[in-house]
Amino acid sequence: MQSLADIRAGTIDQFLAWWLANAVLPAAEQKTFDHYYRSYRRYFGPYVRGYYARQSRELIDLIRARRAPRVLEVGCGCGTESLWAAIQGGDVTGIDIDPELQAVAKARRALIERETGETLACEFRRTSVLDADETKPFDIIFLEQSFHHLEPRADVVAKLARLVTPGGHVVFSEANGWNPLLQAFLFKLRGTKTIIHHMGHTWGHERITVPSAVVRNFAPHKLAPVSLEYFRVFPNTPAADRLGFVDRAMPSFVKPAFTHYNLVLQRR
Repeated sequence: MQSLADIRAGTIDQFLAWWLANAVLPAAEQKTFDHYYRSYRRYFGPYVRGYYARQSRELIDLIRARRAPRVLEVGCGCGTESLWAAIQGGDVTGIDIDPELQAVAKARRALIERETGETLACEFRRTSVLDADETKPFDIIFLEQSFHHLEPRADVVAKLARLVTPGGHVVFSEANGWNPLLQAFLFKLRGTKTIIHHMGHTWGHERITVPSAVVRNFAPHKLAPVSLEYFRVFPNTPAADRLGFVDRAMPSFVKPAFTHYNLVLQRR
């Protein structure tokens, strides 16, 4: 493994690609990691790598614009984005309700620290966002493909608003509810039952939404939109590498139907 300085100079897709190519975790954690990233284990080509890197661009720009900002990642999974945010200079807390994913995140942090001889400002906690500590709010909150799982939604919105400092940002990277093919796929996957119980919590079962609804939900809590960008057309297949030009050729009025979006809100 490289030094933290060398890792920092790269990109997050390069960071993830290293983990995909090197089975360096303990057996149980490696099995969980491989299952979690099973799509990327099958194929992690230029098209999907580019958009994977795109998902965290606002997060990293906000971290680099401040000195050691306090960052919360909600639904951190195996910890890739939390670890990357810490490598880029954030003081990061990653939370998730899944103990197996938390074990992977902690094992990856330990390996990085052991191999580089440096300590990361990155803590992982097994907790839900509704139980997160509010005594010291965060400068940046990042939710990468996790907001549509968080319920009850009104309570989650109010909680996130309390967890972010005045002037701080909440960054959403989400599947786009305006995309008809994505909605059809999710309907086939889970039918109309979009709220279930999972690991002792109320859980949004792929209850994707649209940016305007997110903005509307947070407006009463004094969070206003700063930026919105739609991106990505194709799923993770080798064919997408050849057809990626289609994304760039699409006129602007079509982009709200792309499969993903990044939305940044700022608390007034």
